[in-house]
Amino acid sequence: MARTLLLGLDSMTFTLLDDLVAEGRLPFLKRCLEEGVRADLISTPNPITPLAWPTLMTGMNPGSHGVFDFMHWTEYEHGPWGRLVTSNDVRCETIVSMANRQGRRVIQLNFPVTFPAKPVNGFVVPGYILARQLRTSVYPRDLYPRLIALPGFDPKEFSWNMDVNRKAVDGLPAEDYERWVGYITNKDHHWYQVAKMLLTEEQWDFAAIVFEGVDRLQHLCWRFLDPDLKDTLNTDWEKRIRDLSIDYFVRLDGYLASLVEIAGPGTRVFLASDHGAGPTTEIVFANAFLAERGHLVWKSVMPPNPDDQLTAPYIFDFYKTVDWPRTKAYVRSSSANGVYIRKAERGWGGITKEEYPSYRAKLVEELLSWRDPATNDTVIKRAVVREEAYPGPAMEDAPDITLYLRDGGHPSILPSDELVKPRRQVSGMHRHEGIFMAMGPGIRRGARLPARGIADAAPTLLYSLGLPLPAGLEGKLMEEAFEPGVIEREPVRVEGSAQRAHGGADVPADEEMSQEDEAKVLERLRHLGYLD
Repeated sequence: MARTLLLGLDSMTFTLLDDLVAEGRLPFLKRCLEEGVRADLISTPNPITPLAWPTLMTGMNPGSHGVFDFMHWTEYEHGPWGRLVTSNDVRCETIVSMANRQGRRVIQLNFPVTFPAKPVNGFVVPGYILARQLRTSVYPRDLYPRLIALPGFDPKEFSWNMDVNRKAVDGLPAEDYERWVGYITNKDHHWYQVAKMLLTEEQWDFAAIVFEGVDRLQHLCWRFLDPDLKDTLNTDWEKRIRDLSIDYFVRLDGYLASLVEIAGPGTRVFLASDHGAGPTTEIVFANAFLAERGHLVWKSVMPPNPDDQLTAPYIFDFYKTVDWPRTKAYVRSSSANGVYIRKAERGWGGITKEEYPSYRAKLVEELLSWRDPATNDTVIKRAVVREEAYPGPAMEDAPDITLYLRDGGHPSILPSDELVKPRRQVSGMHRHEGIFMAMGPGIRRGARLPARGIADAAPTLLYSLGLPLPAGLEGKLMEEAFEPGVIEREPVRVEGSAQRAHGGADVPADEEMSQEDEAKVLERLRHLGYLD
């Protein structure tokens, strides 16, 4: 057993990391590469935060853990309705829970889909919460006074601050970029302060923290950071934003180095991202394509500026523009990244159970044959049915068809006269190739491993903690990450089965998110481009 520290870097990619290391900007991460192991960590079929982090922490794919989007959706006669996913929607036990019930003391900070916090022997501060929720969201409650006592601690900067609600996918006014980068940098500094305090002042066996700024920064500032684009930056302003963006990574590198130093030389350190990142250059209007082919029907009244993604209405208002009784298939949200087929057996219009196999096969064929008239290139590289993408007991909640767009972007749900439009500027979007790194006692030095699936992180962390691996875990232990002889000296133990996560019966009523707060978080997600 070794004390184990997991440093989560949301959306980190070797594309940027290797480039910044080569420039001498990231001395700690360079040390990780030299003293430890690295591998591409392949994300979930839809490489997005609410699916991927639970997969990393449970060792189970979304078809088992049950989270497929930022929202949990229910289909009704007049369209879908959703609410934000919570920790109660995760059907599988996480490694935090496994470690805790086997006597390990834990710290978990800023992980998505952990609100409301489950009681643990240790500390939990969920991610994706608002400032006014912070007091009642942390576990235990007496952690809150310690947070606000930290020097310079500001709950509005630490939590999701609606006052800086900005569009981080398709651009800001030039004068707002510097403020955005400063906000992201300051936010991660707050999380560093909390982690530093707890790692220093508390006893712990397993600690895990997510720094989300990497993702936020790359969405907006990819064109300033991309190694293939940096030579195209000609103006003083562009170079200034690049310097500020790189400064964020330099500061993050320092935070990581500090936390590892606090953890001590006997600690095994793991770094992982939920997905990677890359450029997106176009907007693909998938619902407009489905409407053109007769699968989706709009009502006569369209939303204002229907061809403009940036002025999209609130998502539920947008659904009012769809003629649901005559609609057979649609893309529910950009973040769902897939097509849902309406089922007639639920008592309203749609596809019957008998028609479903042939209808879906025909729809897959149509999607794969969709070509951009400007280039004659196919728009969708792959269209994967849910039995292949998300096998498991929760598969019925998955998209019927998961999409892989040619430029790595996510589809827009909005109507448009043009089915594919160039973006005004290159933006950052998710990629399947995230990062995995490890160093410390018993970890190989300077080794590059074959790519592994994101579910493989969970059994590897459990093994590091000296815990048995539950039978039936879908992820597989990364044995090649450890030095020769380690597995022989500390044989892998497999015991029982992973427990189902308990629901929300034990959650106090005042920890439930209000409809007003949920609406604000949804608005934030929409402005990040995840819903439209």
